Amino acid sequence: MSLVLRSDADPAALAQPLRRALARLDATVAVSGVEPVERRLSASMASPRLRSVAASLMAAMALMIAMAGLYGVLCYVVAQRAAELAIRMALGATRGAIFGLVLGRGMALGAAGIGAGLLLSLATARFLRGLLFQLAPWDPLTLAGAALAVLAVAAAASFAPALRATRADPIRSLRQE
Repeated sequence: MSLVLRSDADPAALAQPLRRALARLDATVAVSGVEPVERRLSASMASPRLRSVAASLMAAMALMIAMAGLYGVLCYVVAQRAAELAIRMALGATRGAIFGLVLGRGMALGAAGIGAGLLLSLATARFLRGLLFQLAPWDPLTLAGAALAVLAVAAAASFAPALRATRADPIRSLRQE
């Protein structure tokens, strides 16, 4: 049995008067575990809070891994296309056009990842329902926010390889091939 009291006084100061009052009513009743409601609520929410923090940390790590992977793929693609990009620049392509080409490739890879991620999230939504607190697995605002985050990561990961491609010397790139 639990007894909940509302008071502005310190719970520890109320323990003895509560024990005496209950002993007068029924001597067989023992009082134990006098604590503030906030502490009891906090203890009951500890496990869901831990799962939430763990899931958030894993999501952040997954985002960092995705960014590193996209950056690596784009660096590889730019290196493989160095001769092509050098020829484009030699034929008059502006640095802005080369930058847009490489950045566009990164954004296309990011968009493909968003599409695959949305399909997988919708496919696994019923399994995720138990992990989400006051949030539907098909929440459009959350899905849009995640898609925008992945697009931002794709843009950030694409920026350095695109900048490197615009700074490459076309003559040197063609001589290496």
